[in-house]
Amino acid sequence: MTDRVQSTIYTEKPDLSVVIPTYLRAAVLRCHIQRIVCCLEKAELPGNGVFEIILVDDASPDGTRDCIRSLVSSDCRICGLVLKNRTGQQNATLAGIRQARGDIIVTMDDDGKDQPEEIQRLLSTLISGYDIVYGVSEQRSQSILRRLGTTVKEHLIGRLCQKPAGIRLTAFRAMNRTTADRVTEETRRRVYISATILQYSLRIGSVTVRESRQNTAVSGYSMCHLLRVLTDLFIEYGSGPLSRLFRRHGSQYVIGEVIECG
Repeated sequence: MTDRVQSTIYTEKPDLSVVIPTYLRAAVLRCHIQRIVCCLEKAELPGNGVFEIILVDDASPDGTRDCIRSLVSSDCRICGLVLKNRTGQQNATLAGIRQARGDIIVTMDDDGKDQPEEIQRLLSTLISGYDIVYGVSEQRSQSILRRLGTTVKEHLIGRLCQKPAGIRLTAFRAMNRTTADRVTEETRRRVYISATILQYSLRIGSVTVRESRQNTAVSGYSMCHLLRVLTDLFIEYGSGPLSRLFRRHGSQYVIGEVIECG
């Protein structure tokens, strides 16, 4: 399934959608989402200030699904998608973007690293004339492996997708509806959201954001993860014969459950 699942519960159209893919976060997700809700309620949001939060559980084997159910039952502005099989952060994010109804879509990680107070900064920059704005951390707290992985990924994306030299790509970003609609049209089996975005001529901006120093969630970043991402990028976004040889068609994800209030 790749289309938006029609909601029959919470029908007020949001001005802002926040999409958060999540995996194995049962212990920390509630606190993180409650903080996001609090920040959004205080922020100067576009339009009427209506927002929704879409949590996409990438087939977590822990209690993440139950945590999402509890959050949804207490706040109808939150909804959840549970994928049948693990697809990875990028495909899970794609599922959430397809479900999003807002005129502006923000994506962010589930580990508390991205500070929700910085969403306002992304939005202010976006509406000043950009199609997408990336939040780039001013704090260099990443491990050596993660910094290396970021450097290699950005170099590869630069070669494959002509990434502008001055732009750093992150999962913390805000995009307008037109950009989100283009992302939802992606047909590659293994997607990389930023690489898809770079296929289009867009006004891309970035803003420096603060990163949480109190993030206690364990990162899932590993050498195997890095190699898998680089391989997917080469196969799915490369234009050479070797990329085409290994490219496979198939389902991007399958939604097993939609969690809504009511």
